[in-house]
Amino acid sequence: MRASLGALGFAVLVGLGCGVGYKPNLGAKQLADTNRPDRLLIGYLEQTSADPAVCDLARTDGVAIPFADGRVVKALHKGLEKGRIPPDRWARCTLLLWREADALLAQDLGDALLASIGTHLGGTSPAGVGEALLDVLVKRRAQDPLDAERLGALAVRARDRRASVDPNAAEHLVLGDLAAVLDAEAGLYEGRPLKKDAIAATSDAVLLTQWALRLPDPVLRRAAGERLLDVRIERSPFAWVRENAATVRDAAMKGPVGLPPGAALIAARWSPARDGTAMLRLHQEPTRGKVRLLPAGADGTRSADPSLDLVDTLWVDVDGLERPITVCGDAPFDPTPCVPPKQLQMRHPVAELAPTGRLLFPRELDAREFIELGRDGDRLSAQVVVEGLIAQVDLPIQFDSVPELFLQAPGNRGNGPEAKVEVWELSHGRLLFEVRSVVLGRKPWTALVESTDAAFSIQSYGSMTSAQEGRGGDITVTMHCTDCPAVRETVKRMVRSTGQAPGKVTIRKGK
Repeated sequence: MRASLGALGFAVLVGLGCGVGYKPNLGAKQLADTNRPDRLLIGYLEQTSADPAVCDLARTDGVAIPFADGRVVKALHKGLEKGRIPPDRWARCTLLLWREADALLAQDLGDALLASIGTHLGGTSPAGVGEALLDVLVKRRAQDPLDAERLGALAVRARDRRASVDPNAAEHLVLGDLAAVLDAEAGLYEGRPLKKDAIAATSDAVLLTQWALRLPDPVLRRAAGERLLDVRIERSPFAWVRENAATVRDAAMKGPVGLPPGAALIAARWSPARDGTAMLRLHQEPTRGKVRLLPAGADGTRSADPSLDLVDTLWVDVDGLERPITVCGDAPFDPTPCVPPKQLQMRHPVAELAPTGRLLFPRELDAREFIELGRDGDRLSAQVVVEGLIAQVDLPIQFDSVPELFLQAPGNRGNGPEAKVEVWELSHGRLLFEVRSVVLGRKPWTALVESTDAAFSIQSYGSMTSAQEGRGGDITVTMHCTDCPAVRETVKRMVRSTGQAPGKVTIRKGK
């Protein structure tokens, strides 16, 4: 019945009404610049290309909401309940907010979550809403308790509704899991107060995990954790764990078990399949000249966290252990042997190894710095060393497309502005553009562009007025290249001066 519960351990504003009146392509930068993120957030998140990472309050790169309050929380839940925000996108955004929430915001998030669960249980919700609500309920911070009375009442409603649903329907399973989690949060089991003897009699590891993390009574939480650990030791695939149950139990109650005494490591390898990482995406901010490396799945969906977790991705074979083990994580009550992160080493010009065993990428890099480090290529390679054994981390880098640069005079009236463009030929068919123009301010517009990108362009555009014909601005392009004929043809396609009459585009080779 509870099998899915374990798996769940996984543009311009033209109107001021909440979530209405938005033009397409509302950008994350506009969210970062607004003092009323609640008015823009739904309009942004309902876009197909929206990235829930805008809800990461820890970000400082100018593409996340500047703050969150009760109004933001209300807008988010309204967007979910009305079917405007996809449930999985809503869940990611909400969990990011919860990760950085202070006590007041956590209270707002908790109250709104319970209210949305009640709405869901009271009628028809868009597809996937129940799963999203359960996902947030399970994954949110354990230190933020919810109202026990409301939890118990919602658990009763979840069981009642489940009784009327087809047992073969997916909703039947979700409602059962929802009732179990709500009960645990309220200190109940199937609607009754949970007692120690019920914990001692349970061998359901999923249920014990919920109790160990979520029961409001710390004494019962510890009892559930101890029972969970005993169950896991009894079922461990490692003979060393079962044969040294008392020692392992004591160690696991304090933290990760680590390696068996005198363990001899045989081989190490990196396998990202478990966490779904398939590539790194290079996200660019041309107006600031900055880039970021973000892990992404096979479908290209970017993570909000610029790091790679070595837990469940770096695997080590150990003499005497029946199966490979991974890096020690922070999962509580786990008797599994593991490699302490302090035994890992790595050197790399961009990434660094955190004490927790994560590969960290800088929050942002200057585009030129990125190139000088030799990372204009199409792969990132790094070696993680475990007691002399080498695990090769290797991921392709996919460069995000850059929007066209459209230069116009202030007020979009009159002749287009003049511009100076410098182009550097890089490896792998990529070009580095630096554009300077009075309308861009003092800092150049900088971007890495695939030479095959047919959609990219730099334009100086002139708009006709009663006093001017609207001529495009003159553009001077300086190339730094080896295969200059090919670069020239690409530049001729990408750099244009347009309007009632075109300006002059001069292309020359730099010294």
